[in-house]
Amino acid sequence: MAFWRALVPLPGLGIPAFSLLFGVTLPFLLNFFWTEEHENARSYRAFSDYLGILFFQAQRRARPVMITLRNGKVYIGIVHGCNTPGMHDRNGSVYLQPAISGYRKGETHEVCLTTDYTAALEAIVNECDNPKDETLPLGQREPCRSSDDPASSPVRTSPADLLDSMKIAISMSDIVTATIFSKELYPCFDSSVKLAN
Repeated sequence: MAFWRALVPLPGLGIPAFSLLFGVTLPFLLNFFWTEEHENARSYRAFSDYLGILFFQAQRRARPVMITLRNGKVYIGIVHGCNTPGMHDRNGSVYLQPAISGYRKGETHEVCLTTDYTAALEAIVNECDNPKDETLPLGQREPCRSSDDPASSPVRTSPADLLDSMKIAISMSDIVTATIFSKELYPCFDSSVKLAN
């Protein structure tokens, strides 16, 4: 007690000082035991429907999903974000980087994959890994222009912006089905499809 009075000479300041110290350190201690990822998962399980949980797990594990839309369009890709407001509210959306797209046939609903984006995505990622002008922030880079006519060539789009421009946002109300996509299992169901490695 004498130590505390020597440290804090004003009477009645003990409880407020202890409360302040306790209030500042407690969140750090609790966050050590309950991580953001754990609490996000708990929140999705408590407040989301199965579709939201599927997208959250796919995003967390970096697994591709196959989504079928109401209009028959099919997308296979990586989830980059998902907001599902609640179990009975279908106003959420999913932010997807498509790798393959296609459609479902009218009567049989068989999946027909028509467009493979993986080669384009790999080229963009390689450009991101080995940028030509990496010394400046994206907004300050010199535009890429033709040597013949400097005014005629368009400004170069950065690789990161190209990747972002290929992502799509899909309304949850437009999704008919969704599943975790397995590149290894898909040919077992449709041997005519050859997927890129």
